[in-house]
Amino acid sequence: MDIERVEAKIFSSSRPGFRVASLIPVFHRWIREQREGGEMLLDVADYSHVAQGPGVLLIGHGFEYAYDLAGNEAGLLFRRKRGGFNDTEARLVDALERLRHASGELSRAPELEGALHFHPRRLVLRFLDKLRAPNDDATLAALAPLIARSIEKVWAAPPQWQSRVSGEGEALAIEVALSTELS
Repeated sequence: MDIERVEAKIFSSSRPGFRVASLIPVFHRWIREQREGGEMLLDVADYSHVAQGPGVLLIGHGFEYAYDLAGNEAGLLFRRKRGGFNDTEARLVDALERLRHASGELSRAPELEGALHFHPRRLVLRFLDKLRAPNDDATLAALAPLIARSIEKVWAAPPQWQSRVSGEGEALAIEVALSTELS
């Protein structure tokens, strides 16, 4: 099963008074520094005015980050839009590594003064290719070992559990509880 478009989200909380738009200068700095290992960072888009929307996006050539507000659960989302790797597992490992690194960077960003905290043990993975990854139990069963291996590569510990959280007609989304703290 070769799934090109994958996304991963780690949930967060913020101090009272935190404004999502305060991420804009951080993301602009990341563009100036071109932090993404050879992949081009292009632009920042502010959708913080949209309820349960994408918040603030950092757009790259083959991927994007968003401080996502969907489902009334804020968090950092990494989405691989195209290319970059030869197989689904490599794409998923890359997404998890980037998410882990970026959430740490945002937690320490001087512009945010410690306003964001990322929850250490919960992720949602979404597989956006509905034809290659139908939203059903068979696909979840087929992806479960790949997800477990990917998480072990990034966090050196297996997930505690995985559960499908997407509704009918949606892309396959799987919530994963981690057995170790993110760092």
